[in-house]
Amino acid sequence: MKKRVVFAITLASVLVCALGACFAIFFLDLNDAFGVHKNQMLSYYENDSNYYTATGTIVEVSHKDEEGCRLKMEKLSYDKEVYGWDPCYYVIHYSNANELWKKWNPEAGMTVSFTSADEVFYDGYTWPIVSISHEDKTVLDFETGKAKLIEWIKR
Repeated sequence: MKKRVVFAITLASVLVCALGACFAIFFLDLNDAFGVHKNQMLSYYENDSNYYTATGTIVEVSHKDEEGCRLKMEKLSYDKEVYGWDPCYYVIHYSNANELWKKWNPEAGMTVSFTSADEVFYDGYTWPIVSISHEDKTVLDFETGKAKLIEWIKR
């Protein structure tokens, strides 16, 4: 009898957790469907005062394609106190990025200066890079990079 009660309680707990997770996923999707995160992101990234500059060394380049790339950076130094950690992932959102890759090919070991912002809007989010320089040469200027980020958010 006790085994049945324990089994029933365990089963009920698992079902409650599963239903709770489904509800949370549905609510987050519904929340984003109304553009809450999109509007918050646009409001934040359109404000130039939310950006900072930093330097770091590229450890890994991944997902490099026509939409941009993801960079794992280390040895980071910032011009102000920020939320980030070391090592950390950053992303360049750049539609038609092949034009950018013709000017610059990011590789592990490169030390770069870049501009990013410090807000994280949801779990798994990666901080954006809106400008980047390598060996004192501007690869992506702030105005272009910011416009590409805003374009990416609005899609």
